[in-house]
Amino acid sequence: MKQRVAKCIAKRVAIVGKFSREFDECRTAVKKYGNCHIQIVSSRPEIVISFGGDGTFLKAEARYPGVPKLAVREAREYGACKTSRLSQILPLLACEKYHKVSYLKLACTVRRKRKIIAAAEALNEITLRNKNLGCALRYRLMVNKKAQGGRGRQHEIIGDGVVVATPFGSSGYYSSIARRTFRRGIGIAHNNSTNIIPPHVTHEKSRVRINILREEGQLCADNQRRVVKVAAGDTITIAAAKRPAIVLQKTKEQSHDALFWYV
Repeated sequence: MKQRVAKCIAKRVAIVGKFSREFDECRTAVKKYGNCHIQIVSSRPEIVISFGGDGTFLKAEARYPGVPKLAVREAREYGACKTSRLSQILPLLACEKYHKVSYLKLACTVRRKRKIIAAAEALNEITLRNKNLGCALRYRLMVNKKAQGGRGRQHEIIGDGVVVATPFGSSGYYSSIARRTFRRGIGIAHNNSTNIIPPHVTHEKSRVRINILREEGQLCADNQRRVVKVAAGDTITIAAAKRPAIVLQKTKEQSHDALFWYV
């Protein structure tokens, strides 16, 4: 019997990297493999190659949200074993020999007097911090309309802010506060709150609402440069985004270790 040969389909591929040499490596690998199946583009890509570490991957997702990502790292920079060459990975893209794995993302909106003034999505976390280091932020946090922690009738929480994270992002800023990670749901960790509020993981379909009661704060998503200023009276809503992040992996496992291809 004749073996079935996987049909290669031409792919529009964008590259996101930190250094020019990363772009050069990708272009060289494409040239070796053959331009008939891989075309490097900057707009409307079908696949995005993220060449670098965690920050580069988050940058790639922010630039091309929802587009399938191939996360590539140089093994020598991260003390890992080299598993393959970039020129060996490219044929897998054209022949679609990979697993498409979905990762939960968070969608955040900021309302001021019932008007949306900002919106963002995050693969790692949404971070709220006090703007003035000398003044603690005062806010109320509710999960599915039920107040969490805090004091008094307003369930006021006083502290430096709060981190709302995904399972993927739980090994980052969230774990620095909570000292642990989680595999499912949405994690909430308060930063230096005056009254001790244990980290809490709620269902991934939950809706988190934060009301700023006093002082000013700053809000950001992942490592994005844009910072949103919030003030008393503002309402922040965080929930699972409609579209997840799609990662092209060797296995179906949802984990930070399974994410990267080392070259």
